[in-house]
Amino acid sequence: DGKTCMVTYQNEDAERVNSLTSVIEARGGKIIRSDAIDLNPEEKDVDLYIHFTGNIPNFSKLTELTRNDWDKLVDKFIGNPARVAQQAMWTYVPEGDSDPRTLKDARGRIVIIGPDLPAGKKIIIT
Repeated sequence: DGKTCMVTYQNEDAERVNSLTSVIEARGGKIIRSDAIDLNPEEKDVDLYIHFTGNIPNFSKLTELTRNDWDKLVDKFIGNPARVAQQAMWTYVPEGDSDPRTLKDARGRIVIIGPDLPAGKKIIIT
């Protein structure tokens, strides 16, 4: 109904994003897409923030990840969603991220769409 939606994602989620954004646009919504997290969007009247985290990469054991791979994983599933949420709060209420009391009467939504889980090998008990 004319609302603006900021969608942030990585290229791996492009198909899922297209499916969702086509529904939003069909219902009169305006989409702002970003394949990177833009902490200073030009559009300030965003009603809904949607962030796709992407799926978990394939690896044999979590404990065998290199420090660099671990940092990427943490940023993908914790850092980036946190930055999107902070950006949304800043858009809805400037300085709202530092004083949550100012968010009391703010309007807007934040949606984080995480990985498809469970992923990997399944144990089937018969």
